[in-house]
Amino acid sequence: MLVRNQKGSILLVALSVTLCLLLLGAGLVALSYADLKQSVRQQRNAEALYIARGATDAVASYLLAHPEAIPQVLARGYDEVVLENGARFTVSVSKDDDDRILISSTGYSGENYERLTFSLEPRTETIYTEPEVVYPIFDMAVFAEGSITIGNAGIIDGNLGTHTVLAGDVYLNNASIVDGSVQVGIGANPSRVVTIKNSAQVYGIITNLDEERQYPLPIFPEFPDLPNRGNLSVGTSTVSVSESGYYNNITVTNSGKLIFNVGSGTMKIRAKNFSLNNSSQMEIVGSGKLILYVEEKLEFKNSSTFNVNTNDPNKALLYYKGASSKLKINNSCTFCGSIYAEKADFDLANSGLILGSIFTGGTDVKLSNASMAYVQVIYAPNALVTLHNSGYVRGAIVCKEFESKNASRVEFAADAQEIWDWLSDLQFEPQEPQPIEVTTYIKGSWSN
Repeated sequence: MLVRNQKGSILLVALSVTLCLLLLGAGLVALSYADLKQSVRQQRNAEALYIARGATDAVASYLLAHPEAIPQVLARGYDEVVLENGARFTVSVSKDDDDRILISSTGYSGENYERLTFSLEPRTETIYTEPEVVYPIFDMAVFAEGSITIGNAGIIDGNLGTHTVLAGDVYLNNASIVDGSVQVGIGANPSRVVTIKNSAQVYGIITNLDEERQYPLPIFPEFPDLPNRGNLSVGTSTVSVSESGYYNNITVTNSGKLIFNVGSGTMKIRAKNFSLNNSSQMEIVGSGKLILYVEEKLEFKNSSTFNVNTNDPNKALLYYKGASSKLKINNSCTFCGSIYAEKADFDLANSGLILGSIFTGGTDVKLSNASMAYVQVIYAPNALVTLHNSGYVRGAIVCKEFESKNASRVEFAADAQEIWDWLSDLQFEPQEPQPIEVTTYIKGSWSN
Protein backbone atom coordinates (compact mmCIF):
# COMPACT_ATOMS: atom_id res chain seq x y z
CA MET A 1 0.00 0.00 0.00
CA LEU A 2 2.84 2.31 0.88
CA VAL A 3 4.67 1.48 -2.31
CA ARG A 4 1.58 2.19 -4.38
CA ASN A 5 1.20 5.60 -2.76
CA GLN A 6 4.82 6.45 -3.35
CA LYS A 7 4.50 5.53 -7.01
CA GLY A 8 1.46 7.78 -7.31
CA SER A 9 3.33 10.69 -5.75
CA ILE A 10 6.29 10.26 -8.06
CA LEU A 11 3.99 10.27 -11.09
CA LEU A 12 2.29 13.44 -9.90
CA VAL A 13 5.62 15.18 -9.42
CA ALA A 14 6.78 14.07 -12.88
CA LEU A 15 3.61 15.39 -14.44
CA SER A 16 4.01 18.68 -12.60
CA VAL A 17 7.62 19.06 -13.73
CA THR A 18 6.69 18.23 -17.31
CA LEU A 19 3.89 20.79 -17.26
CA CYS A 20 6.25 23.41 -15.88
CA LEU A 21 8.80 22.64 -18.56
CA LEU A 22 6.12 22.90 -21.23
CA LEU A 23 4.94 26.24 -19.90
CA LEU A 24 8.52 27.50 -19.64
CA GLY A 25 9.27 26.40 -23.19
CA ALA A 26 6.19 28.17 -24.50
CA GLY A 27 7.23 31.31 -22.66
CA LEU A 28 10.73 31.14 -24.06
CA VAL A 29 9.38 30.69 -27.58
CA ALA A 30 7.08 33.69 -27.14
CA LEU A 31 9.92 35.74 -25.70
CA SER A 32 12.23 34.75 -28.56
CA TYR A 33 9.60 35.77 -31.12
CA ALA A 34 9.11 39.14 -29.44
CA ASP A 35 12.86 39.64 -29.35
CA LEU A 36 13.02 38.79 -33.03
CA LYS A 37 10.32 41.32 -33.89
CA GLN A 38 12.07 43.96 -31.81
CA SER A 39 15.35 43.15 -33.49
CA VAL A 40 13.79 43.45 -36.95
CA ARG A 41 12.12 46.72 -35.97
CA GLN A 42 15.39 48.11 -34.66
CA GLN A 43 17.13 47.03 -37.85
CA ARG A 44 14.46 48.72 -39.95
CA ASN A 45 14.69 51.90 -37.89
CA ALA A 46 18.46 51.89 -38.23
CA GLU A 47 18.12 51.49 -41.99
CA ALA A 48 15.58 54.34 -42.14
CA LEU A 49 17.84 56.55 -40.02
CA TYR A 50 20.81 55.73 -42.23
CA ILE A 51 18.80 56.59 -45.35
CA ALA A 52 17.54 59.88 -43.86
CA ARG A 53 21.01 60.92 -42.74
CA GLY A 54 22.58 59.98 -46.06
CA ALA A 55 19.98 61.98 -47.99
CA THR A 56 20.41 65.01 -45.73
CA ASP A 57 24.21 64.84 -45.95
CA ALA A 58 24.07 64.64 -49.74
CA VAL A 59 21.80 67.68 -50.09
CA ALA A 60 23.81 69.70 -47.54
CA SER A 61 27.10 68.90 -49.28
CA TYR A 62 25.67 69.93 -52.64
CA LEU A 63 24.32 73.25 -51.35
CA LEU A 64 27.58 74.07 -49.56
CA ALA A 65 29.50 73.41 -52.77
CA HIS A 66 26.97 75.21 -54.98
CA PRO A 67 25.41 78.09 -53.01
CA GLU A 68 24.22 79.64 -56.26
CA ALA A 69 21.73 76.74 -56.55
CA ILE A 70 20.04 77.50 -53.22
CA PRO A 71 17.28 79.76 -54.65
CA GLN A 72 16.33 77.10 -57.20
CA VAL A 73 16.31 74.33 -54.57
CA LEU A 74 14.22 76.47 -52.21
CA ALA A 75 11.75 77.14 -55.00
CA ARG A 76 11.36 73.40 -55.61
CA GLY A 77 11.02 72.77 -51.89
CA TYR A 78 10.27 69.01 -51.78
CA ASP A 79 11.37 65.82 -53.51
CA GLU A 80 10.93 62.04 -53.10
CA VAL A 81 13.38 59.34 -54.21
CA VAL A 82 12.82 55.55 -54.37
CA LEU A 83 15.99 53.44 -54.17
CA GLU A 84 16.62 50.21 -56.09
CA ASN A 85 16.14 48.07 -52.98
CA GLY A 86 12.69 49.52 -52.40
CA ALA A 87 13.73 51.89 -49.67
CA ARG A 88 12.83 55.51 -50.17
CA PHE A 89 13.27 58.95 -48.69
CA THR A 90 11.76 62.41 -48.93
CA VAL A 91 13.68 65.67 -48.65
CA SER A 92 12.35 69.17 -48.08
CA VAL A 93 14.47 72.35 -48.07
CA SER A 94 13.23 75.58 -46.49
CA LYS A 95 14.50 78.80 -44.93
CA ASP A 96 13.51 79.99 -41.47
CA ASP A 97 13.16 83.52 -40.10
CA ASP A 98 16.86 83.60 -39.21
CA ASP A 99 17.81 82.81 -42.83
CA ARG A 100 18.99 79.33 -41.88
CA ILE A 101 18.58 76.65 -44.54
CA LEU A 102 16.74 73.67 -43.05
CA ILE A 103 17.17 70.31 -44.79
CA SER A 104 14.61 67.80 -43.51
CA SER A 105 14.76 64.20 -44.67
CA THR A 106 12.56 61.22 -43.84
CA GLY A 107 13.97 57.76 -44.56
CA TYR A 108 11.69 54.73 -44.99
CA SER A 109 12.52 51.02 -44.56
CA GLY A 110 9.42 48.90 -44.87
CA GLU A 111 6.81 50.40 -42.60
CA ASN A 112 9.42 52.06 -40.43
CA TYR A 113 10.67 55.61 -40.85
CA GLU A 114 13.02 58.10 -39.24
CA ARG A 115 13.16 61.88 -39.70
CA LEU A 116 16.19 64.16 -39.33
CA THR A 117 16.76 67.88 -39.88
CA PHE A 118 20.11 69.51 -40.54
CA SER A 119 20.70 73.26 -40.63
CA LEU A 120 23.05 75.38 -42.73
CA GLU A 121 23.92 78.56 -40.88
CA PRO A 122 24.20 81.82 -42.90
CA ARG A 123 27.42 83.82 -42.88
CA THR A 124 27.67 87.22 -44.61
CA GLU A 125 31.03 88.14 -46.11
CA THR A 126 32.05 91.48 -47.57
CA ILE A 127 34.21 90.99 -50.65
CA TYR A 128 36.55 93.73 -51.79
CA THR A 129 37.63 93.14 -55.36
CA GLU A 130 40.75 94.57 -56.93
CA PRO A 131 40.52 98.05 -58.49
CA GLU A 132 40.12 97.86 -62.23
CA VAL A 133 40.20 100.25 -65.13
CA VAL A 134 36.74 100.71 -66.59
CA TYR A 135 36.52 102.51 -69.90
CA PRO A 136 33.38 104.60 -70.43
CA ILE A 137 30.86 103.36 -72.95
CA PHE A 138 29.35 105.57 -75.63
CA ASP A 139 26.11 104.02 -76.81
CA MET A 140 23.86 107.09 -76.74
CA ALA A 141 23.71 110.30 -78.71
CA VAL A 142 23.65 112.28 -75.44
CA PHE A 143 24.21 111.21 -71.86
CA ALA A 144 23.93 113.86 -69.13
CA GLU A 145 24.35 113.60 -65.41
CA GLY A 146 21.52 116.10 -64.94
CA SER A 147 19.03 118.05 -67.02
CA ILE A 148 18.44 117.82 -70.77
CA THR A 149 16.61 120.56 -72.68
CA ILE A 150 15.79 120.36 -76.39
CA GLY A 151 13.77 123.07 -78.08
CA ASN A 152 13.13 125.09 -81.22
CA ALA A 153 13.23 122.22 -83.72
CA GLY A 154 16.34 120.64 -82.20
CA ILE A 155 16.91 117.05 -83.33
CA ILE A 156 18.55 114.15 -81.51
CA ASP A 157 19.07 111.22 -83.85
CA GLY A 158 19.75 108.50 -81.28
CA ASN A 159 19.06 107.68 -77.65
CA LEU A 160 19.15 110.03 -74.67
CA GLY A 161 20.16 109.10 -71.13
CA THR A 162 20.42 110.86 -67.79
CA HIS A 163 20.82 110.08 -64.11
CA THR A 164 18.30 112.75 -63.11
CA VAL A 165 15.19 111.77 -61.17
CA LEU A 166 13.76 115.29 -60.85
CA ALA A 167 10.39 116.20 -62.32
CA GLY A 168 10.64 118.07 -65.62
CA ASP A 169 14.43 117.74 -65.87
CA VAL A 170 14.14 116.33 -69.40
CA TYR A 171 12.27 119.00 -71.35
CA LEU A 172 11.34 118.73 -75.03
CA ASN A 173 9.59 121.72 -76.58
CA ASN A 174 8.68 123.50 -79.82
CA ALA A 175 8.75 120.73 -82.43
CA SER A 176 11.96 119.16 -81.15
CA ILE A 177 12.50 115.49 -81.99
CA VAL A 178 14.22 112.56 -80.32
CA ASP A 179 14.52 109.78 -82.87
CA GLY A 180 15.33 107.17 -80.24
CA SER A 181 14.56 106.22 -76.66
CA VAL A 182 14.92 108.24 -73.46
CA GLN A 183 16.24 106.69 -70.24
CA VAL A 184 16.06 108.50 -66.89
CA GLY A 185 17.45 107.84 -63.43
CA ILE A 186 16.88 104.60 -61.57
CA GLY A 187 13.77 104.65 -59.41
CA ALA A 188 12.30 107.74 -61.05
CA ASN A 189 8.87 107.98 -62.63
CA PRO A 190 9.77 108.52 -66.32
CA SER A 191 6.49 110.28 -67.07
CA ARG A 192 7.28 112.87 -64.38
CA VAL A 193 10.91 113.38 -65.36
CA VAL A 194 10.19 113.82 -69.09
CA THR A 195 8.04 116.74 -70.26
CA ILE A 196 6.97 116.89 -73.93
CA LYS A 197 5.24 120.06 -75.17
CA ASN A 198 4.29 121.99 -78.30
CA SER A 199 4.53 119.26 -80.93
CA ALA A 200 7.79 117.79 -79.63
CA GLN A 201 8.10 114.04 -80.21
CA VAL A 202 9.96 110.99 -78.89
CA TYR A 203 9.88 108.11 -81.36
CA GLY A 204 11.28 105.50 -78.97
CA ILE A 205 10.30 104.37 -75.48
CA ILE A 206 10.72 106.35 -72.27
CA THR A 207 12.01 104.23 -69.43
CA ASN A 208 14.63 103.95 -66.67
CA LEU A 209 18.33 103.20 -66.85
CA ASP A 210 19.27 99.62 -66.02
CA GLU A 211 22.23 100.78 -63.93
CA GLU A 212 24.13 103.92 -63.05
CA ARG A 213 27.04 104.94 -65.24
CA GLN A 214 30.47 106.25 -64.39
CA TYR A 215 32.14 108.90 -66.55
CA PRO A 216 35.43 109.93 -64.91
CA LEU A 217 37.94 112.17 -66.64
CA PRO A 218 40.99 110.48 -68.14
CA ILE A 219 44.35 110.96 -66.46
CA PHE A 220 45.84 114.28 -67.58
CA PRO A 221 49.52 113.48 -68.13
CA GLU A 222 52.61 115.12 -66.77
CA PHE A 223 54.22 117.03 -69.62
CA PRO A 224 57.50 115.46 -70.73
CA ASP A 225 60.94 117.03 -70.39
CA LEU A 226 62.21 117.62 -73.92
CA PRO A 227 65.27 119.33 -75.43
CA ASN A 228 64.87 123.12 -75.38
CA ARG A 229 64.71 124.50 -78.90
CA GLY A 230 63.90 128.15 -78.11
CA ASN A 231 61.16 129.88 -80.13
CA LEU A 232 59.71 128.87 -83.47
CA SER A 233 58.22 131.55 -85.70
CA VAL A 234 56.89 130.68 -89.15
CA GLY A 235 56.28 133.51 -91.63
CA THR A 236 54.69 133.24 -95.04
CA SER A 237 57.12 130.48 -95.98
CA THR A 238 57.10 126.80 -95.01
CA VAL A 239 59.06 125.48 -92.02
CA SER A 240 59.60 121.80 -91.23
CA VAL A 241 60.32 120.23 -87.84
CA SER A 242 61.70 116.70 -87.67
CA GLU A 243 62.61 116.23 -83.99
CA SER A 244 60.78 116.27 -80.69
CA GLY A 245 61.46 119.27 -78.50
CA TYR A 246 60.33 122.06 -76.18
CA TYR A 247 59.54 125.54 -77.53
CA ASN A 248 58.75 128.63 -75.55
CA ASN A 249 56.54 129.97 -78.35
CA ILE A 250 55.37 128.43 -81.60
CA THR A 251 53.76 131.02 -83.86
CA VAL A 252 52.62 130.50 -87.42
CA THR A 253 51.79 133.89 -88.89
CA ASN A 254 49.20 134.69 -91.55
CA SER A 255 49.27 132.17 -94.41
CA GLY A 256 52.37 130.43 -93.02
CA LYS A 257 52.80 126.66 -93.04
CA LEU A 258 54.38 124.49 -90.34
CA ILE A 259 55.12 120.85 -91.16
CA PHE A 260 55.91 118.20 -88.58
CA ASN A 261 57.81 115.30 -90.16
CA VAL A 262 56.87 112.60 -87.67
CA GLY A 263 58.39 109.67 -89.54
CA SER A 264 57.06 106.28 -88.49
CA GLY A 265 57.07 106.90 -84.73
CA THR A 266 55.59 109.39 -82.28
CA MET A 267 56.85 112.97 -82.26
CA LYS A 268 56.37 114.95 -79.05
CA ILE A 269 56.28 118.75 -79.15
CA ARG A 270 55.85 120.83 -76.01
CA ALA A 271 55.17 124.57 -76.15
CA LYS A 272 54.38 127.23 -73.61
CA ASN A 273 52.27 129.04 -76.23
CA PHE A 274 51.00 127.84 -79.61
CA SER A 275 49.30 130.09 -82.21
CA LEU A 276 47.96 129.48 -85.69
CA ASN A 277 47.10 132.86 -87.22
CA ASN A 278 44.81 133.77 -90.12
CA SER A 279 44.84 131.18 -92.91
CA SER A 280 47.93 129.47 -91.48
CA GLN A 281 48.42 125.72 -91.72
CA MET A 282 49.89 122.97 -89.57
CA GLU A 283 50.52 119.71 -91.41
CA ILE A 284 51.72 116.25 -90.42
CA VAL A 285 53.88 114.19 -92.76
CA GLY A 286 54.79 110.55 -92.17
CA SER A 287 53.10 107.36 -91.04
CA GLY A 288 53.56 108.16 -87.33
CA LYS A 289 51.67 110.62 -85.15
CA LEU A 290 52.12 113.90 -83.27
CA ILE A 291 51.46 114.55 -79.58
CA LEU A 292 51.39 118.29 -78.86
CA TYR A 293 51.57 119.60 -75.27
CA VAL A 294 50.55 123.26 -74.77
CA GLU A 295 50.96 124.88 -71.37
CA GLU A 296 49.34 128.34 -71.42
CA LYS A 297 48.00 129.95 -74.61
CA LEU A 298 46.45 128.07 -77.52
CA GLU A 299 45.03 130.00 -80.48
CA PHE A 300 43.39 129.03 -83.76
CA LYS A 301 42.51 132.14 -85.74
CA ASN A 302 40.39 132.78 -88.82
CA SER A 303 40.50 129.99 -91.41
CA SER A 304 43.58 128.33 -89.90
CA THR A 305 43.89 124.55 -90.30
CA PHE A 306 45.43 121.83 -88.14
CA ASN A 307 46.35 118.46 -89.71
CA VAL A 308 43.79 118.82 -92.47
CA ASN A 309 46.23 117.44 -95.03
CA THR A 310 46.00 113.88 -93.59
CA ASN A 311 42.26 113.99 -92.82
CA ASP A 312 43.11 111.42 -90.13
CA PRO A 313 42.27 112.51 -86.56
CA ASN A 314 44.22 109.59 -85.12
CA LYS A 315 47.50 111.20 -86.20
CA ALA A 316 47.28 114.14 -83.77
CA LEU A 317 46.62 114.38 -80.02
CA LEU A 318 46.71 117.78 -78.30
CA TYR A 319 46.94 118.21 -74.52
CA TYR A 320 46.06 121.71 -73.29
CA LYS A 321 46.83 122.66 -69.70
CA GLY A 322 45.81 126.34 -69.78
CA ALA A 323 42.54 127.51 -68.27
CA SER A 324 42.67 131.31 -68.34
CA SER A 325 40.53 131.58 -71.49
CA LYS A 326 38.30 129.42 -73.65
CA LEU A 327 39.79 127.10 -76.21
CA LYS A 328 38.26 128.44 -79.41
CA ILE A 329 37.94 126.89 -82.85
CA ASN A 330 35.80 129.31 -84.82
CA ASN A 331 35.55 131.57 -87.86
CA SER A 332 36.03 128.74 -90.37
CA CYS A 333 38.98 127.14 -88.55
CA THR A 334 39.40 123.39 -89.04
CA PHE A 335 41.01 121.03 -86.52
CA CYS A 336 41.68 117.37 -87.31
CA GLY A 337 42.71 115.39 -84.23
CA SER A 338 41.79 114.81 -80.60
CA ILE A 339 41.96 117.49 -77.90
CA TYR A 340 42.17 116.99 -74.15
CA ALA A 341 41.86 120.26 -72.22
CA GLU A 342 42.52 119.78 -68.52
CA LYS A 343 40.30 122.65 -67.29
CA ALA A 344 39.54 124.95 -70.21
CA ASP A 345 36.07 125.66 -71.53
CA PHE A 346 35.52 125.06 -75.23
CA ASP A 347 33.92 127.12 -77.99
CA LEU A 348 33.29 125.87 -81.53
CA ALA A 349 31.52 128.61 -83.48
CA ASN A 350 30.97 130.45 -86.76
CA SER A 351 31.50 127.55 -89.15
CA GLY A 352 34.36 126.10 -87.13
CA LEU A 353 34.96 122.42 -87.83
CA ILE A 354 36.53 119.64 -85.79
CA LEU A 355 37.18 116.08 -86.91
CA GLY A 356 38.25 113.86 -84.01
CA SER A 357 37.28 113.99 -80.34
CA ILE A 358 37.05 116.56 -77.56
CA PHE A 359 37.83 115.81 -73.90
CA THR A 360 37.64 118.59 -71.33
CA GLY A 361 37.42 119.06 -67.60
CA GLY A 362 35.91 122.51 -68.17
CA THR A 363 32.40 123.55 -67.20
CA ASP A 364 31.15 125.16 -70.42
CA VAL A 365 31.15 123.78 -73.98
CA LYS A 366 29.39 125.64 -76.80
CA LEU A 367 28.83 124.68 -80.42
CA SER A 368 26.99 127.33 -82.41
CA ASN A 369 26.42 129.25 -85.63
CA ALA A 370 26.71 126.45 -88.16
CA SER A 371 29.75 124.91 -86.47
CA MET A 372 30.24 121.20 -87.09
CA ALA A 373 31.85 118.46 -85.01
CA TYR A 374 32.44 115.10 -86.66
CA VAL A 375 33.65 113.33 -83.55
CA GLN A 376 33.67 110.01 -81.85
CA VAL A 377 32.84 111.80 -78.61
CA ILE A 378 32.55 115.19 -76.93
CA TYR A 379 33.48 114.14 -73.41
CA ALA A 380 32.75 116.90 -70.90
CA PRO A 381 31.36 115.30 -67.72
CA ASN A 382 31.67 118.55 -65.72
CA ALA A 383 30.16 120.86 -68.33
CA LEU A 384 26.95 122.31 -69.64
CA VAL A 385 27.08 121.46 -73.35
CA THR A 386 25.05 123.87 -75.49
CA LEU A 387 24.18 123.51 -79.18
CA HIS A 388 22.38 126.36 -80.88
CA ASN A 389 21.95 128.17 -84.18
CA SER A 390 22.35 125.11 -86.42
CA GLY A 391 25.27 123.60 -84.52
CA TYR A 392 25.84 119.98 -85.59
CA VAL A 393 27.48 117.03 -83.87
CA ARG A 394 27.98 113.60 -85.37
CA GLY A 395 29.08 111.24 -82.60
CA ALA A 396 28.32 110.97 -78.89
CA ILE A 397 28.12 113.60 -76.14
CA VAL A 398 28.76 113.04 -72.42
CA CYS A 399 28.14 116.03 -70.17
CA LYS A 400 26.79 117.31 -66.88
CA GLU A 401 23.84 119.11 -68.50
CA PHE A 402 22.73 119.46 -72.11
CA GLU A 403 20.82 122.10 -74.05
CA SER A 404 19.96 122.19 -77.75
CA LYS A 405 17.92 124.79 -79.61
CA ASN A 406 17.46 126.70 -82.86
CA ALA A 407 17.63 123.83 -85.34
CA SER A 408 20.72 122.21 -83.85
CA ARG A 409 21.27 118.51 -84.34
CA VAL A 410 23.10 115.56 -82.75
CA GLU A 411 23.44 112.42 -84.85
CA PHE A 412 24.75 109.37 -83.03
CA ALA A 413 27.49 107.37 -84.76
CA ALA A 414 28.16 103.78 -83.74
CA ASP A 415 31.92 104.14 -84.22
CA ALA A 416 31.97 106.18 -81.00
CA GLN A 417 32.24 102.87 -79.18
CA GLU A 418 35.53 102.10 -80.95
CA ILE A 419 37.32 105.17 -79.62
CA TRP A 420 39.51 103.31 -77.15
CA ASP A 421 40.96 101.24 -79.97
CA TRP A 422 42.32 104.48 -81.44
CA LEU A 423 43.02 106.64 -78.40
CA SER A 424 45.17 104.26 -76.39
CA ASP A 425 47.21 107.22 -75.08
CA LEU A 426 44.31 108.25 -72.85
CA GLN A 427 44.24 106.25 -69.63
CA PHE A 428 41.90 106.13 -66.65
CA GLU A 429 42.55 105.65 -62.96
CA PRO A 430 41.54 102.23 -61.66
CA GLN A 431 38.15 102.51 -60.01
CA GLU A 432 37.51 101.10 -56.56
CA PRO A 433 34.53 98.80 -57.07
CA GLN A 434 31.73 98.79 -54.56
CA PRO A 435 32.19 96.10 -51.89
CA ILE A 436 29.95 93.13 -52.45
CA GLU A 437 28.10 91.41 -49.62
CA VAL A 438 27.85 87.69 -50.25
CA THR A 439 25.91 85.24 -48.09
CA THR A 440 27.56 81.85 -47.73
CA TYR A 441 26.65 78.95 -45.46
CA ILE A 442 28.45 76.73 -42.98
CA LYS A 443 27.42 73.44 -41.41
CA GLY A 444 24.99 73.81 -38.53
CA SER A 445 23.46 71.14 -36.29
CA TRP A 446 21.23 68.07 -36.36
CA SER A 447 17.77 67.80 -34.85
CA ASN A 448 14.97 65.26 -34.94
